[in-house]
Amino acid sequence: SDPEYGTEEERLNRIIGHYADQKVEILLFDESQQITSIDGYVVGNFFKNLSNQTKRPVILAGLPSVGQIKGVNSQFKDRRRSDIRMSALDWHDRGDRAAYKKILKALQDAMMFPVRGFNLDDEAFAERLAYASGGLLRRTINIILEAEAVGRNLGLEGLTLEEFAEAWQKLYYDEEARNTFT
Repeated sequence: SDPEYGTEEERLNRIIGHYADQKVEILLFDESQQITSIDGYVVGNFFKNLSNQTKRPVILAGLPSVGQIKGVNSQFKDRRRSDIRMSALDWHDRGDRAAYKKILKALQDAMMFPVRGFNLDDEAFAERLAYASGGLLRRTINIILEAEAVGRNLGLEGLTLEEFAEAWQKLYYDEEARNTFT
């Protein structure tokens, strides 16, 4: 049915029905900064009612501007927890470096193409990828996906540094930035 059909209460009841049908444990709204253009009282009231009736947590994930929501509805404000800010992984931080390398290992396991002569989590390659991506996971994934696209277009059976260099060049070429894969 049309998600905008019916009154606010009817729409909320449909959502609550979906919670039960799907056995939802937690609801994550990604890109939630987009709801900041909606009347804050309406947004706050919706999430307050949803949380009260489902007894399930709601996570709003998005750009820092999503924090504007906390001040627009006093009832919602009292129900929210503290912000969790995520930043880029810092290659020079031992814990971030270890986490990044574990992520790279998992990403390599999911790749369509094997890499030749190295693994994504090898120290030297991981450092190159960390610098090329600025430590941002989205950029890391984009570089890997683009390298796979390059390999597919060239009919390769495995990826080398050259495909990663070309991927970075296509995605993030900047005369000021150095391609860490060359």
